[in-house]
Amino acid sequence: RAQGTGSARSGMMGHARCGQRGWAAAAILGVALQAVCVCAMQRIESAPRGGAEHREQLRSASLCRQRGICLRQPSAAGLAFAPPPSWPEAYAVRSPELAFAAGEFFEAQKTQMGDFFTESWARTKQGFSLLWKNWGIVREVQQRRKEGAEISLNEYCMIARDKRDTGRLIRGIGVYAMSPSLLPYYLIFWPGALPSTFDLPKHQEAKYRAAVASRVEGLLTGLLELEKEGINEKAPAMAEEAKRLKNAGLQALSSGNWKAAAAVAGPWLYYNATAVSPGKTPRANLEGLPPSLVKGASMAVGAGFGWLPSFVLKFPLKGHLVSLIDGDAELAKPMLDKRVAQLSRHDVLDLCLERGLGHPDWPRAKLQESLLDYSKHLDAFTKSLEASQTNPEMQVDPFRLRLTLLALSSVSSVRQVDEGDLTRALYAGGKKPSLGF
Repeated sequence: RAQGTGSARSGMMGHARCGQRGWAAAAILGVALQAVCVCAMQRIESAPRGGAEHREQLRSASLCRQRGICLRQPSAAGLAFAPPPSWPEAYAVRSPELAFAAGEFFEAQKTQMGDFFTESWARTKQGFSLLWKNWGIVREVQQRRKEGAEISLNEYCMIARDKRDTGRLIRGIGVYAMSPSLLPYYLIFWPGALPSTFDLPKHQEAKYRAAVASRVEGLLTGLLELEKEGINEKAPAMAEEAKRLKNAGLQALSSGNWKAAAAVAGPWLYYNATAVSPGKTPRANLEGLPPSLVKGASMAVGAGFGWLPSFVLKFPLKGHLVSLIDGDAELAKPMLDKRVAQLSRHDVLDLCLERGLGHPDWPRAKLQESLLDYSKHLDAFTKSLEASQTNPEMQVDPFRLRLTLLALSSVSSVRQVDEGDLTRALYAGGKKPSLGF
């Protein structure tokens, strides 16, 4: 029994030692596994991140970039700052647009520059070719005219237009000879500097409308400047003369017909014939016309700029009156209605606008009728002035007569055209009074 008991104890002790060894091995294995896990985690932490966390970081960076672009790129509507994009919009990968759509802007500028150079080349080619062609035709007409042959009204219009175009070309050449760098500014700030042969149809219509607008501007400028001269305390004599002319202007503007309005000018429409050499025509003498009315008249006929002094503006105004006298001599020939009917719309508009008549929107029949009425009024007014003058030394001044009719025609047309609506509404409540012609 003792032996058996000893062997049992020894067995239990053996089992206990084996159990202790197992627990020790398990503990060592657990520590090893924990160390392996710690090393693996350290490697993962030190290694480049990937997977969902990496994608999340990329999305956050994209969102920051999108918000930065929104802060410096205005939206197309109202140029207001666009709100930051939502999360789905931020995930979309797209190239940032340039601020103010610079690509579209440069494309539009490139197209406009191409059109500008194409149109400029077409105008230059057309302008010089038509100038050369018109010179040849005008030489033939002038030769027939010297031989005593009658010319048509259409041929006269061509001669007058060629004369104006040649003068414009000579002035442009003179500006270029004086200073080549001034020529672009000369052409930009004076749209009528180019000859009419360089104009495309759209430029012709624009010039017609500009002529009507300058008619309104010239009349308003002349009247306002006359008002200022009447209150000029530094020049009492000029102020008194301005007040007298102001009262005469009020009487003319309130007249019921054109004859009563023209009769206000009175003795100013005559000149002393003894001061002119026999066989010679009188020169344009605008003595007695104040600087305000000189400026207004020159602007109304498109013969100068308002900022130029009156003594300079007298020269283009006199040239315009000389052209009117030559044209009226052709209009005074018989069968005017048939001759006017043969004119083109371009020629009829030139003759009407030169005399302060008509509008580009008027039909052809109305333009022709206004031109015929002008010729009748000119003839009747001249005869009435000649009959009322008893002194044989005093003759009707053709320049002052044309200037008076030009003023009356301009006033009458300004009261009808739409370009004077705003000013008319200010003074007359939008009504359209008439002088009766």
